[in-house]
Amino acid sequence: MRAGSIAAVSAVTEPRDADRLMLLEVRARRGVTPARF
Repeated sequence: MRAGSIAAVSAVTEPRDADRLMLLEVRARRGVTPARF
């Protein structure tokens, strides 16, 4: 949830960076903690 909030805030200032965070977030969720998400 925390990373999602950061991505949301970044979406306002840097849309491209937000997309990067979203991709990293998805990778982290699938690879590191798939059970939580």
